[in-house]
Amino acid sequence: MQQTYNLLEDFPETSKIWVYHNQGAIPKAVQPAIQEKLTEFSKDWASHGDKLYGGATILDDYFILFLVNEEKTIASGCSVDSSIHFLRRLEKEYNLNFLDRMNVVIEENGQKKNVHYSEINNHKGAIYFDPTLRTLGEFKNQWKKVI
Repeated sequence: MQQTYNLLEDFPETSKIWVYHNQGAIPKAVQPAIQEKLTEFSKDWASHGDKLYGGATILDDYFILFLVNEEKTIASGCSVDSSIHFLRRLEKEYNLNFLDRMNVVIEENGQKKNVHYSEINNHKGAIYFDPTLRTLGEFKNQWKKVI
């Protein structure tokens, strides 16, 4: 499925999401190539042989969001595993790190940065980007939280 739609606007709020952040900004120079690979991955993404109605995109230079409209097809463990394997290939090819869940992205004084989760309370008033959200509705309403 080609991504000629806006993932955040054209999918129902019940859509399942997975958010991964890089340990720094994804370099602008490689973002178009990564987005192209995300689009290609989404075209073939399946759950037990059934095509997923989903997509993936880069957000705010730091994040990759995968999304599936589960009203059409339910994502399975196998489909999630395939997205993780895909991310690992991106990490290796572009020297990125999306799977270290001990660090989180915050925005402080207008600048995004990674901090260790255990240090998040040292940044009162900063914005925390919550990668644990599970639906598009949660994402739209709770993505950015004040620490």
